[in-house]
Amino acid sequence: LGREDDSAVHRLITTVRNPQEAPAADLADLYHQRWEIENTLDEIKTHQGGHRLVLRSQYPDGVEQEIYGFLLVHHALRDVMHHTAHRAGLDPDRLSFTRTLR
Repeated sequence: LGREDDSAVHRLITTVRNPQEAPAADLADLYHQRWEIENTLDEIKTHQGGHRLVLRSQYPDGVEQEIYGFLLVHHALRDVMHHTAHRAGLDPDRLSFTRTLR
């Protein structure tokens, strides 16, 4: 869904009734951003944490600290990917998170 192809027809179901509040083209662009968030959650939960992820702390403060740790590691990996892609003249989204993690 991009604005490059004006001949494309897209269907979007929404509760927004006023097209002035949210033009269809803007909503289509935002839909891609929503999936970027889903992919990020998948990277953290599935690839970084693994399917056997267990938070070790038995106290809420410790669990919060572990979660922040996961988020910081994810941010650091994505930062490395961004700088690497920038130096190579590539889109950071084209790099593999899993390969970077390994």
